[in-house]
Amino acid sequence: MPQGNTIDMDMKKTIRLKAIITILTVCWAARAGAQTETFPCLIEASSEVEIGSPVTGVIGSIEVERSDEVSKGQIVARLKSAVELRSVDLAALRASDDAEIAAASAAMEHAKREKERAVTLYQKQLVSRQFLDKAVTEYTLAAQKLEQARANRSQAKKELQLARAQLQQRTIRSPIDGIVTERYMSPGQRVQDAPIMKIVAIDPLKVDVVVPATYFSQLTRGQTMQIKPELAGLAEQTASISIIDRYIDAASNTFRVTLELPNPEKRIPPGARCSARLLPTETPVSTKPETTQRHTSLGDEQPRNSPVIVATHQPAQPQKVIQLIVDDKEYDPASNPFIR
Repeated sequence: MPQGNTIDMDMKKTIRLKAIITILTVCWAARAGAQTETFPCLIEASSEVEIGSPVTGVIGSIEVERSDEVSKGQIVARLKSAVELRSVDLAALRASDDAEIAAASAAMEHAKREKERAVTLYQKQLVSRQFLDKAVTEYTLAAQKLEQARANRSQAKKELQLARAQLQQRTIRSPIDGIVTERYMSPGQRVQDAPIMKIVAIDPLKVDVVVPATYFSQLTRGQTMQIKPELAGLAEQTASISIIDRYIDAASNTFRVTLELPNPEKRIPPGARCSARLLPTETPVSTKPETTQRHTSLGDEQPRNSPVIVATHQPAQPQKVIQLIVDDKEYDPASNPFIR
């Protein structure tokens, strides 16, 4: 074969290969542009509590271990409380003692009868005025002693409530539903100011998303986003926006959005990284100025270059399958070592 024909065939193959690369590059760029933009995010616990003791004491027992699930109000630890238990017993005994009230009531009834007899005798002029005054005074004192006994009974009941409250302070309960993530102390250690354990709430979870400033006016509370945890076996979840920062970080030109992510099965752990994306119908609408030139029927020219804001929304085009034939053979782009 002549050398000129061989060179021409090589040049044609080179041109065809360049055309293939150009077409594939354009297709892949269009496909990448049609995909929804994703934002980095971090999944966190909705609340986190380090539990301590309101009073100083020695830990008697801890009822839960790390990674245990607890419910609100559940007992998680107890302090030694032998003294407080005896105080409750003593206060309960005083509160239930009716002897003082019974004695005072009987004394008052006796004084009342004596007063009535003294009044009758005085009216018949059989006793002196001094005898009558003594009977009335004894009745008044007996009535006051009964009131004092009743007040002592009420005070004993209040002391019983106080003793029970002091005993209850030595029983540590969980303030939230969650899981135990840290246990700082063991039985026998003295509790004063340090926490005993940490409990975090994982249903719902909190998701912090870093969003570019161009989306600032496009997001509203209650709007939903798709959250994909960076963990194997976990599918995308739907979360709703609960907090939108009202300022933009000048250094990164971003702002932070907080979402609420339901986690009823507690499969998603806090601390996992994730990616967030808006649904296709919730992508921001782009605006661009257009210049228009209008003429009246009389040929008068309107002001030129007047900006008109036109809202456009271009839905993602379906990907087209392109079949290329090179040298009467179907070309597979994956077999080309120059395309990655």
